[in-house]
Amino acid sequence: MQREPPLVVVLPRQPGTKEFRYAHLLSGEMEAGKLPLPRVASPSSSSADDERVSRLEDAVAALQNEVSELKQQLAEFRKQFE
Repeated sequence: MQREPPLVVVLPRQPGTKEFRYAHLLSGEMEAGKLPLPRVASPSSSSADDERVSRLEDAVAALQNEVSELKQQLAEFRKQFE
């Protein structure tokens, strides 16, 4: 950035970001229309996320049941040696 001509430029800070972003100038100056746009979740992705979360919750519940059954089997197994 301190070089003439500079090789990188600081991009404007986008909403929701903590750090500044940088872009290279190796292929020439950046046009304002070509600046990277902030990512915004589309409405359709929330339903996909809801479905994914639902599947994960079902998987966790199944695993919790399996662990509970295994604990019970282990307790019964231990009783055989007492």
